[in-house]
Amino acid sequence: MHRRTLTKQIMVRLSEADYAAVVRHAEEGGTQPAVLGRDLMIATVRGGERSVINQADLRDLLAELGRQGNNINQIARRVNSGEAVGLSAEKVEALVETHRELLTTALSLARKSR
Repeated sequence: MHRRTLTKQIMVRLSEADYAAVVRHAEEGGTQPAVLGRDLMIATVRGGERSVINQADLRDLLAELGRQGNNINQIARRVNSGEAVGLSAEKVEALVETHRELLTTALSLARKSR
């Protein structure tokens, strides 16, 4: 993946209260104030094309999807070996497809947030 080179700076002055609010909001989102500001400015000038994503939530989501994928793979392995697991092969395939779609969406969000 191509990383864009960031070479230009914009300086912004804030009151103590506004600065504290920005820092708090960034921390709650799992990001840095500069990244939050850049993402908000870009989203504004691009007409909302880029969304601001809570990085901590995104990391948690990707970790959870990884755990779920591991569980689905274990179930699929058992179904494919003929072991009874209480699910048909069709239901396991539907689980795999749904998981794949969720993971694709989450990874797309992760790429957009960079």
